[in-house]
Amino acid sequence: KKTAGTITQKVAEQTTGEKVDISSDGKKATIETNEGKVTIGTNKVPDSFPSNITVYKGSEVVATAEANDDVTLQLKSSDSVTKVNDFYKSDLLKNGWSQTSAAEYLGTSTITAEKGGKQVSIVIATGENDNKTTILIIITSK
Repeated sequence: KKTAGTITQKVAEQTTGEKVDISSDGKKATIETNEGKVTIGTNKVPDSFPSNITVYKGSEVVATAEANDDVTLQLKSSDSVTKVNDFYKSDLLKNGWSQTSAAEYLGTSTITAEKGGKQVSIVIATGENDNKTTILIIITSK
């Protein structure tokens, strides 16, 4: 495990030309350079995830990523794309977000909203391998 991490760190340093620090606690990995820090993990909503965006009830956390002030959360649910889409359209408005766009195409829904210098994009689609609904929530600074 230690050797694989060391090799990955050296490859990253050679690729970027910068000093790269990689750390892992077995649940998440953090990569840090002069440009910033990225943390990738699974199974737990990151502490930096905004409290004014609801994590869909009964969903499972599949993957997370944090980079500077941005955060991404991937969830899986047994509910339909339509049910999840309807929930987020309503819930974002209830939590003070202003919807800027929404689209539905070939079983995939997208919602974009803004609030207080942040933008959230939510992509909702049926998974190819398990027929569960995948919910991808991406929060970025505007």
